[in-house]
Amino acid sequence: MSQAKSDSAENGKDKAQDNSDNSGALAELEKLRLEYRDKIDELDERILRDLNERAKCAIEVGLVKKQHGQRLFDPEREAKVLRRLVEINKGPLANEAVLRLFERIIDESRKVERTQAYDK
Repeated sequence: MSQAKSDSAENGKDKAQDNSDNSGALAELEKLRLEYRDKIDELDERILRDLNERAKCAIEVGLVKKQHGQRLFDPEREAKVLRRLVEINKGPLANEAVLRLFERIIDESRKVERTQAYDK
């Protein structure tokens, strides 16, 4: 066999080996990706359950407020909740992101509190 043919045959083996190694690495990455997606799905379900539990508590608080003639919106309480969350945040979410998320959660909780406790 000439040197050129020998080099070409050797390169073909190297490429086949590289493809095999890449296929294994890609399969492992795909497996990890799917595992993380499953974990995210589980976390999403837990977050949803917790958000609904929080909404139920907000309804109960709304009923108590209504019985005692208190206002629905308590800006001091909301500020205290947000301060506490920023203080306990260990990341990787930035404090600004935590504030945006919880401002939205509080707003939606207030809506359900209003419709289920105050408007009935």
